[in-house]
Amino acid sequence: MPLNPEISLCFCTLGRTQEPIQFLTSIKSQLKDIQVICVDQNQNDIWSVGSDLKSQIDYFRVSFKGLSRARNFALQKISGAIVGFPDDDGFYREDTLTEVSDFFQRHPTAAAVIGECIDLDGQYLFGFFENLERKLNAYEILKYSASIVFFVRADILRNIGNFDIHLGVGADSVFQAGEETDLALRIFEKGSEVWGSSKIRAIHPQRKSMQSWADYRREIFSSAGFSFVIKKHFGVVIALASVFSAAFKIILGILKLNPRLAWRQSLATSGRFLGILYRPKSS
Repeated sequence: MPLNPEISLCFCTLGRTQEPIQFLTSIKSQLKDIQVICVDQNQNDIWSVGSDLKSQIDYFRVSFKGLSRARNFALQKISGAIVGFPDDDGFYREDTLTEVSDFFQRHPTAAAVIGECIDLDGQYLFGFFENLERKLNAYEILKYSASIVFFVRADILRNIGNFDIHLGVGADSVFQAGEETDLALRIFEKGSEVWGSSKIRAIHPQRKSMQSWADYRREIFSSAGFSFVIKKHFGVVIALASVFSAAFKIILGILKLNPRLAWRQSLATSGRFLGILYRPKSS
């Protein structure tokens, strides 16, 4: 573990054991230069699958649940000037962290950057900045935010505050997504620059088609988190517009004889409406 790392990664995992080890293995050659704070919320720790990486990272096994809670815990341990939030089922490319370092050196006024995410076949999943680096507006932050390619200066986080514990996977609410988008928008609303960069890329597997109630539930509650973030930062009118947008796609799916699209958008519509109506518990 480096004494003065440039980059700290808040790596939190729950419900997976193989994938976290695969991620850590993928950055093994860089561990001497970066700090990895691993917050393990699994019932059985991830090392049950066997790995020699444990001694090279800051590892914490915790009993609480919730992605935002885990990231806030990790943020208390960071020592790097730049902070990232990798997913526990994604990967960084060999040049991802180098590109992050280079970006912040080129743009000293940037508070945060959002990169692009591609799948295992190189197809775009999140973000498309047309081979550019540019400042993003609030609507672009809403559209492109993804934690695996979200990096922010540590001193900015100290001023902005932590992740909202009512948002994200495992939260004590229906808002099972949107925590990184909320944080990025809060940074932007404080007058700081949030950029997009096509040079920063990470890899994330395509989400499998929905086949179970757990998949349906995830779609509904992640949509609820999305619309809650919209309502919080853009107002209820724009949030309602997002509901109508999803509802329109139901009709589009029916007209195109695409029942999968219609079904998925019906779940998204329900979730977005739920996100407008539901109020989180007070902290």
